[in-house]
Amino acid sequence: MKKEQYKNIEDYPDDWEPDWLDPANDRKTPYTEEELNEFAQGFMEGMSDTAAVQRLIQQEGMEKAKKIVKAQFKKKDKYNLDNLNSDATSH
Repeated sequence: MKKEQYKNIEDYPDDWEPDWLDPANDRKTPYTEEELNEFAQGFMEGMSDTAAVQRLIQQEGMEKAKKIVKAQFKKKDKYNLDNLNSDATSH
């Protein structure tokens, strides 16, 4: 259900949920390089005041730290080709 179709909060049905909770809207493709770059940049900016990120930047430098963070996002992306399980049987 689209939020825009309801003019007032009272018009919402009791079982209304935002679109991002609908499993049909789940992403089914790998993140693009641009998305991974954006995630890494946002993470570095948002977490820049934490000891772990400060230490990472101090040890590796900003550019390498971003690459490390980007690699971790890529590793967590179950749709990335690097993470596909080739042991599965296909027909």
